[in-house]
Amino acid sequence: MFAAVSSGQPVTLSEIIPESNGTQHSIIIYPSQPGQEFIKSSYISLFVLPGTVIPEEYVAMVYFKMGNDDPDFRLFGYLSHEKPSAIYKVNLGGNAQPASDLGEIDMDIDEQGGVNIQQGTKNVLIGINIEPRAQGLEKLAELKNNSYALTTNSQNNSFITPAQLSAKFPQQTQILAAKIVQHAYNYLTGFIDNQGNVPMKKFDNWWNKFKDRLSKDPKFVDDIAIE
Repeated sequence: MFAAVSSGQPVTLSEIIPESNGTQHSIIIYPSQPGQEFIKSSYISLFVLPGTVIPEEYVAMVYFKMGNDDPDFRLFGYLSHEKPSAIYKVNLGGNAQPASDLGEIDMDIDEQGGVNIQQGTKNVLIGINIEPRAQGLEKLAELKNNSYALTTNSQNNSFITPAQLSAKFPQQTQILAAKIVQHAYNYLTGFIDNQGNVPMKKFDNWWNKFKDRLSKDPKFVDDIAIE
């Protein structure tokens, strides 16, 4: 009923494989060269074979699984009477591009813009289920909403800690810390008493002013010269 083709590979027809975690049709996609891993990114085109008609009251739900070691299929899209084909991008290592930059790419579930696979993956398994339209599209809508919520929270830094930022951007974190310390030093040196001390109230004043300015003009930090 279905077929898929990836970059540099011939067309692969779907098969009915009983042990495929419950999916009715399965397609196994291999890298362009036998025995190799997937390149950084490649494309998989999935389509309904000529002569096959999906009834309007049904949809073909598309699931992906990364290699034989991956225990579960993950919902990713669908084919239907009005949409008999779709294109997916496979990203090695998760360096994906936004789906909006890829033209007609049916990857709106993955906000990163593609199917992310781990290095060392030898094949990608596509599972396809024929399901009632209302049931299938409801699953897809729920997954979209969950994905959107996770992306929004991530953008709001709900899942990003200072330690994670420091680990990801160590050099930039050190520079930022040095600039903040330098800014505090420049401000507080004007309030040193004869014993070399600075009242804590002055530090509180500096911190409040620093936060206020940072919220209004984050770029001002770039102008702080580190001595």
